[in-house]
Amino acid sequence: MTYRVSLDERALHRATVEMTVTGAPASLELWMPAWTPGAYELRSWGRNVTPLDASDGNGRPLRFARTDASHFRVDGGAGGIVKLRYRVYAAQLTDDGSHIDGGHALLNGSSLFLAVHGQELGLHEVRVLLPPGWRAATALEEDAGGWQTTSFEALIDAPIECGRFADATAHAAGRTYRIAVDGAAAVPQRFVDDVAKLADAEAHLAGAPPYRRYVVLIHLSDEIGRVAALEHAASTSILVPRRSLTDADAYDELVYVVAHELFHAWNARRLRPAELIPYDLLHVQPSRALWITEGLTEYFAHRAMLRSGRWTRATYLAHVGDEAQRAVIASRHGGSVEDAAAATWQPPDDAEEDLDAYYARGHLVALAVDAAIHVATDGSHGLAEVLRAQLGAADAAGGVLPVDTDRLARAIDTVAPGVGAKLIAWARTSDETTLLSDSLSAIGLKLDVAIAPPRTVAGFAAEREGALLRVSAIADGGPASLAGLKPGDKITHFDGALPPPRWPELIVKKPAGATLTLTVLRGARPLELHLTLAAERDVVCKLVPTPATPAVTKLRDAFLTP
Repeated sequence: MTYRVSLDERALHRATVEMTVTGAPASLELWMPAWTPGAYELRSWGRNVTPLDASDGNGRPLRFARTDASHFRVDGGAGGIVKLRYRVYAAQLTDDGSHIDGGHALLNGSSLFLAVHGQELGLHEVRVLLPPGWRAATALEEDAGGWQTTSFEALIDAPIECGRFADATAHAAGRTYRIAVDGAAAVPQRFVDDVAKLADAEAHLAGAPPYRRYVVLIHLSDEIGRVAALEHAASTSILVPRRSLTDADAYDELVYVVAHELFHAWNARRLRPAELIPYDLLHVQPSRALWITEGLTEYFAHRAMLRSGRWTRATYLAHVGDEAQRAVIASRHGGSVEDAAAATWQPPDDAEEDLDAYYARGHLVALAVDAAIHVATDGSHGLAEVLRAQLGAADAAGGVLPVDTDRLARAIDTVAPGVGAKLIAWARTSDETTLLSDSLSAIGLKLDVAIAPPRTVAGFAAEREGALLRVSAIADGGPASLAGLKPGDKITHFDGALPPPRWPELIVKKPAGATLTLTVLRGARPLELHLTLAAERDVVCKLVPTPATPAVTKLRDAFLTP
């Protein structure tokens, strides 16, 4: 299979793909993934595909048509070579889809390339016809004039960034890291250094990186209100607000997200929930083990930030406290962290809870399990050792090992008998945060949880733009989300008046249940939205050291030196 991608209609958010199939059957069945590995959401990318034409090796026209949302068919061939063309529309910037405009093209294979039924393991070659002055960055293996891979799954696991991006190279852990930033004049040297330090730290925790080279794709955008990121086998695509390279807090979040996505090369790609082996790219694959994929990755990404020197010990404990806050709030909605992981594919439309909180809940479980292993073995073993053993088993099994709660518990018991039972209990209770205190206190740590008085909230964050407010972030399931407000909207009026300089105070002074009428510009389109304010009780969590004996203090110090 050879794909030749033209970006001549990039200003219209379109790409034209010319595809050549050799060894084709008389009737060619084609399909497009309905989701992207790592992004557990059905997308139906095929709806943005328009069949154009097809022909056999002699140039004779063939019928090329859609058969359903994700399937296509070419009829009338005699076998051998089939050539076809189709158009792809890609106007929305997301971490799991393609986005094409006059300035760049982010090409995610799951939303761009058709697969040939029965030939998914054949050679796949890609050529992108780059506009003058444009370059490309991808983790795909280069060949003359393009890239190639030996399976369709590998093809869609390596996004291609095209444009006039800035880039730089880092060397760490015996590997090369290319960093491409779309929307920046240059890649800051401190970011290059931080990526290298993180790569070294994670290699120390998990072992040799499972790739020869890695590509970090960063997209700065005014349209993005919150960070969105997706892992791949040897790359990651991360969307961040434009301020992320200049604002201290936003930059720290960007570096942490890189740590999280880097670690997925081990925990998600090599250690994978059993239900996702193999990937079924046309149907949902719910798994109760996704809390391991995301929760343990959260845990080890935090540890990498500490080991790399990006965070001090105090900063690390503060960030774990923030994760605990998210976990405590989520656990009050009922259900275990396994239940929350299983529901990620099909969340309810009116959900008020934090639907991704199993990341934070899984992180706390991993923290408590690691502490329990350290205590049970007097500091001689830890969760990282268990992880490395499982990765070794993955190598022996051909590169991928299925994981779930029970299998992880058995692996833990090999180094710390009895701790596996604690893992199972914490993963299957509706309020695991109340059961962690014994494991944490044994290493001289305590999770303090305080409930603040109720306050009135609107559920959005905004930045002033002259007399207007530009919405930068929306809380999931909050008042603004329910009212239909979106990141990038510009608020011109509150209840008919200009937004006051200290507009958050206006909201706090109103009672919960009051309705605020917002006049909004969405692009050039004026809208009137009615936002009903809500009451929220902040949960404040802190992970703090406690007075301890010299032996416990020594154990805590060792634990906090990953």
